[in-house]
Parts: sequence; C-alpha cells; structure tokens
Amino acid sequence: SLRLHPIADVVAGALFWPLEATREIFHAWTRWSSQLPEAATSIVRVLRFPDAPEVPPVFAGRAFTVVEVVMQTSLADADALLTPLRTLAPEMDTIAVMAPRALFALHMDPPGPVRALGTSVLLNSLPDTVLDTVVDALVDGPGAMLTSVELRQLGGALDRGRTSAVIESQALLYAVAVAPMPTDVVAPNGSAIVAANAGLDSLRAAVRSVRSTRDLSSFVEVATASAPALFGPQLPQLRHAKNRWDPSNRIHANHSVLTGC
Repeated sequence: SLRLHPIADVVAGALFWPLEATREIFHAWTRWSSQLPEAATSIVRVLRFPDAPEVPPVFAGRAFTVVEVVMQTSLADADALLTPLRTLAPEMDTIAVMAPRALFALHMDPPGPVRALGTSVLLNSLPDTVLDTVVDALVDGPGAMLTSVELRQLGGALDRGRTSAVIESQALLYAVAVAPMPTDVVAPNGSAIVAANAGLDSLRAAVRSVRSTRDLSSFVEVATASAPALFGPQLPQLRHAKNRWDPSNRIHANHSVLTGC
C-alpha cells in the first residue's frame, strides 16, 4: 500500500563535476551515500547534454558527473552532510531550500516525450571493481554514447517491505540513450539504435556479478519473459487473479504475469 505524507520545504539540488572526475565521484558517492540518514536520498550520474538551442550555454554540448540530493533536514544539517562531497570542488552547486513542487525539475528530464532506449538493473552491492568497470564502460567504452547513466540510492522504507523488489539491494542502475531529433524523419536511424544497445549491453555486463534476481517493473521498458523477476513471491496470486478475471487476456499492454510459466 501507498501512503501520502505532508512535508515542508526540503533541501535539494545538484553538484556538477566535469566528466574527467567520474571515477573519483562515483567511488566517493558510494561511500558517502551508504552513511546517509533516511532523511536524505541521492543519485550519482553521468549526464550528457545535447548542443541544442534550448539547452543553457553552460550545459550545451558538455558532459558532467552529477550528484543529486533531496534532504528533509535543516539547511545547516544538509550542509554538514554534504561537506565530504563539496571538498571535491564541484564546478557548480545548485543545492538550496525549495518547495516539494519544485523537485520535478531536479532530474533535468526533457520537458516533453522523446524517443529513447533504456535499461535498469537492481544491484545487491557496489564493490570498487564493479564501479570501475561501470565507469570504464560509460566514459571510454560503448556506454560513452549514452545520454544518462545513473546509480540511485536505495534502502530506507523501500528495504522494509516483505514483498519489495528492492530488499537488500544497494542501488538501481538506470541508463538511457536519447535519440537525436532529426527534422526530416520520424524514426531514429538504425546505426543509432545499434550503438545504443551496445552501450546498454556493456553496462549490463559490467554489473552482472552483483545483479539482483529481481527487477523493478516500472523501470523495465521492453517486454520480458521473466515474470518471476518482476513480481516475485506475489506471482502465484497474480496469475490466479489473471486466469480468473481476464482469461481472454483483454488487458495485455502491461507486463504479463503469465510469461515464464
């Protein structure tokens, strides 16, 4: 079940470093985020901005390593928590007190729908060797063409549900390749799709040794034959309900609970 909780202003924003700092920041963030109180949550990512008129000049055509944070603390407490990251001299620091309604812009997603390919993997742990392999793939390897590659901190209330997919997982890896926006065709070209899939494959290979047996259905963007990984111990009940109430499979656009039977 889901519950809504009223909250006041939060401390939120992002720290930006040049792409060359990726390895240092990914390692520093992993150590730092593992010690955060439940009042704070964070993401580390590599983000590549297109060189486009709608992108602010300070970002256009550049790539950054970014740490995003949201903290339900006082500004003074947030500053104390952020000290280890700020000592690494970020190029930009946008962290400030803001209303919850302003958080929608924090992740810097495109304002409208875009064509993209993505992948997600739940990670049981983040050892240094895996982090190094991820950084190699996304900075100098096939993943260098991906628009955004991020590690999302997990834990907290997410780790306390009996049937939660993220129990005992440390992070969610999520990677996206956004197709360029051509003016004369509707579909992205085939070579871009091949390159994007190669980049996504390189990241999946980099984290194979620490991959969870579960997936998050809201982050699985293509059809999959692995219903047990999506639905876990609830799968038998879901299959029973499906067979009882929808035997003709009229509701079929969602991930199927019948695959992998």
